[in-house]
Amino acid sequence: MNKPVENNDNVKYIRMITGEDIISEVIELSDNDNQSYMFINPMKIVYMMNNKPGPSMTISLMHWVFTRICDIQEFNINAEDVLTVARPSANLVEHYYECLEHFESIKLNNEEDDNAFDDILDDGEDHGLKALQKLLDEFKTNKRKLH
Repeated sequence: MNKPVENNDNVKYIRMITGEDIISEVIELSDNDNQSYMFINPMKIVYMMNNKPGPSMTISLMHWVFTRICDIQEFNINAEDVLTVARPSANLVEHYYECLEHFESIKLNNEEDDNAFDDILDDGEDHGLKALQKLLDEFKTNKRKLH
């Protein structure tokens, strides 16, 4: 993931013509008559209803394009695909940066786990079956882990 831009003015709320709501660092690009946007570290806004009495909603963020699909989180978007761009609330910007930090730490931990697993398999010993069993046991106990 790219390091976030320090200037919060670059962080925007975007409503796409598909109906998706996104928060991202945005750079406007112009080339003659063509206008586009560069989204850097875009995150999709997910709305979830709470079980609390009365109308209540929680906002969560997730990668717009997962980092396992695209390591570099920079996307050139045609202006025609954007319905509106606006300045998000300070709370949403803060939540955005917290999520970026959280996802980066998860990515680093997963890379360390992958490297440790590779080291076990490459050490010349017959630890492959033990390492595979340990990995399968971890998946059984940690149902939230997808990969």
